[in-house]
Amino acid sequence: MDRLADDYWLGALTRAQGLRSVLSDVVVTTDVVDEGLRSLWEHELRWMRTIRSLDPRGFALAFITFVWPMLALGVMLDPVAPVAVAAVIGAVARTLLCANIGSALVAPLRDVLLLAEWAVALAGRRVRWRRVEMVVDGLAASGGMGAAGKRSGSGLCSPSGVSAASVLPSPPAPLPQAGEGRKTGSTSHVQRTP
Repeated sequence: MDRLADDYWLGALTRAQGLRSVLSDVVVTTDVVDEGLRSLWEHELRWMRTIRSLDPRGFALAFITFVWPMLALGVMLDPVAPVAVAAVIGAVARTLLCANIGSALVAPLRDVLLLAEWAVALAGRRVRWRRVEMVVDGLAASGGMGAAGKRSGSGLCSPSGVSAASVLPSPPAPLPQAGEGRKTGSTSHVQRTP
């Protein structure tokens, strides 16, 4: 699937067919291997704006998950012993959740960067994906996928200056059945059989 927020669409297509999504027993991780701060910023800003377009209410409260800046803000707003103790407990918990000492050391900076990206994501709709500038249209705000799997909004994302309707079909094309896809080189392509 060559579509922004493909994981969302796979779930939406599954639900549209009356099936249910379940959690896997396998933990899936993502290695962010951006080559510099600008690349990382664009990548994560795209994630943030895409999430905001799909779930604006959830996105609005996502800032509370950026632990270090929230702990610091809490202590600054109410510098009393119980708040300081809660902040220390939160800092220890955040540190223990890190995979290694390197992750633990950069966690405060990482959380501050994510909070900054969250704040910037609130103010715009443009993203870069695969070297193309696109506009996130706000699918969730315009109604999202209905029970029948038909979009009631204008679409999720389109190249700048291009109508979303011409970029994304409505609804997204059905997923292929087992054996209908073919793999070419390092990229998967899906072909429908007649």
